[in-house]
Amino acid sequence: MIKHLKMRFFIIHSKFILIFISVSLVITLSSCFHKKKDNKELWIGRELLLPEITSKDKKIVTRFEGDCPSCIASIIAWKKIYGTIRERKNNIKFVFYVEIIQEEAFKELQRKLDFADYVIFDQKGSFFKYNLLQFPYGLEDQTFLLDENNKIILFGNPTVKPDLLTKYIERI
Repeated sequence: MIKHLKMRFFIIHSKFILIFISVSLVITLSSCFHKKKDNKELWIGRELLLPEITSKDKKIVTRFEGDCPSCIASIIAWKKIYGTIRERKNNIKFVFYVEIIQEEAFKELQRKLDFADYVIFDQKGSFFKYNLLQFPYGLEDQTFLLDENNKIILFGNPTVKPDLLTKYIERI
């Protein structure tokens, strides 16, 4: 009888622990996914710190890694976007933060980005650190349209999501 009660207690206790762990895991995972979504939604209206930039114009700010082949390939698309936007609006500055370790490689990229108003050598990833942006998000989330006060109006990379270009033009 005592053996039977001990076995029953063990089974009930084991089920309780299993249910507790399962519920905890579901809550933890759902809060992680929800938190990531909330962080991105909270970006709108947030001011970004751009200590190297003094312009009071609206800005398209993008960041990419200088040793990322798809980022480098996107420079051609950025030149087209620059031309398209400048045809319609010229009260906008294009700012590129290039995160790369080697200064020589940066200089080569700087020549390719000759159309940009600002090309900033971001050897230490300071742009994300200053602005407390938590990454990694994909390339599509590393471009921002800022108002005159450096507050985010829109985010998303029009070289990755071409439908965003219309939204950028409308908001400038």
